[in-house]
Amino acid sequence: MQPGACTALTEAGSAYREQTGISVGGKFGASGLLRERIEMGEPAEVFASANMEHPQALERAGRAGPVKLFASPQPPKGRNLYAMLAGEGKADVFLLYCTAAAEARRENPSLRVVAIPGPLAVGADYGLTVIKGAGTEAQRFADFVLSPTGQAILVRHGFAPGESR
Repeated sequence: MQPGACTALTEAGSAYREQTGISVGGKFGASGLLRERIEMGEPAEVFASANMEHPQALERAGRAGPVKLFASPQPPKGRNLYAMLAGEGKADVFLLYCTAAAEARRENPSLRVVAIPGPLAVGADYGLTVIKGAGTEAQRFADFVLSPTGQAILVRHGFAPGESR
């Protein structure tokens, strides 16, 4: 999961603790590796991923409940995120959807766009699921992330709301 999502979910956990008095712990890492660890029996209660395939695989395997889209990347208002970061010298390379690349190039014509092979292209919708057998607080936290308060936290961190799409 990208660092922005980790920061946003950590903030959501803090806000949830402030609202409910219940602490939420987080373990962040490569979604595929975390999914494999859950499949092998490592305890977990809520699983969030920048690749919808991972929580969907847990759902298909009967290890998790329904997967919910909880966020998607969103650029700052009035700016193309990639054009802005490239223009500020904060990045040299981006892997983007064609539409995002074209949009970035409109804002920053000096950007060079190079197509990558289809099999390398991946989506960035973020999925959230509650692991089967998790405590009731896991579902309450997942519901909080999907609530207007949780979604507002994600929006502050540059994501588009999830289920509203």
